[in-house]
Amino acid sequence: MLNKLIKYDFKSMFKNLMPLYLILIGFSILIRISGIAANHFSILKVPAGTLTILYIMLIFGSFIYTFIVSIKRFYTNILKDEGYLTNTLPVKKSNIVLSKILNSGIFLIITVLIIILALIISYFPNQEVVNIFNGLKNSIESLGYNFIVVLLFMIVYMLLGYLNYIQIIYTSLAFGQMHNSNKIVYSFVSGLIIYTVAQIFNLITLGLFIVIFPDTIDMVNTNSVTPSFFTQIFLYGMILQIIYFVAYYVITTVVLNKKLNLE
Repeated sequence: MLNKLIKYDFKSMFKNLMPLYLILIGFSILIRISGIAANHFSILKVPAGTLTILYIMLIFGSFIYTFIVSIKRFYTNILKDEGYLTNTLPVKKSNIVLSKILNSGIFLIITVLIIILALIISYFPNQEVVNIFNGLKNSIESLGYNFIVVLLFMIVYMLLGYLNYIQIIYTSLAFGQMHNSNKIVYSFVSGLIIYTVAQIFNLITLGLFIVIFPDTIDMVNTNSVTPSFFTQIFLYGMILQIIYFVAYYVITTVVLNKKLNLE
C-alpha cells in the first residue's frame, strides 16, 4: 500500500512541478543563446546580464517552490477536503505521512538534477567551474578523506536537514488542526514552540559533545582542527538529524492518529 501512496503522491506533485522544470530548461536554453549573442554583439551584454540575474532568482525560487508544493500536498491531502477520503483508506497514518516525506525528498533530488542539467545547458564547458570543483576535491583529499564518501555524506546530511524542516511544518500543521478555529495561527505558534525546543536540544547536545570531547574548544580557538575532529562533527550532525527525523515523524503520526479533526 505504501508503494501505491508514493505513486499517487508522486503523480500529484509531478503535475505541479513539471511546469517549473520546463521553465528552467527553457530559460537555460535562452541563457545559452543570449551568452553566445553577447559575445558577438556587445550591445546585448546588458540584456544578457539581466537574464542571468533572473536565471539565478529562478534557480533559488525553484527550491522554495518545491518546498511549498511539498507542504501543500500534505495540507490538502490530509487536513483539507481530500482528507475525508485519504483518512478513510485502509492504510496506516504512518504510511500516509511517510509517503509525503519520501516524495518531498524525491522531488528535492529531481529539482537539483534539473537545475544541474539546466546549468550544463547554459554554461558547459566552463573552466572556472571545473577549477572550483577540482580545488574543493583536492582540499578534502588533503585532509585524508575520500572525496566521494564526503560528497555522499553531505548529500544525505542536507537531504535530512531539508526533510526535517518540512517535517517541522508537518508537525505544526498536525497540532494546529486539533483546534476548531484559527488553525493556521495555532500551527504557526506550534511551529515556533517546536523550533525553540529544537534549538534548546541543540544547545544541550552541543554541551554534551564538548564534555565528551573536551579538546573541541581548544582546537577551534587555535585553528588546529584535525581530520578526526571533522569526523566527530560530521557524525554528531548526522545523529542529530536522524533523531529529529524520527521524532517529527512519530509525533506527527501520533497526533493524526489520536487527534485528527477535519471540521
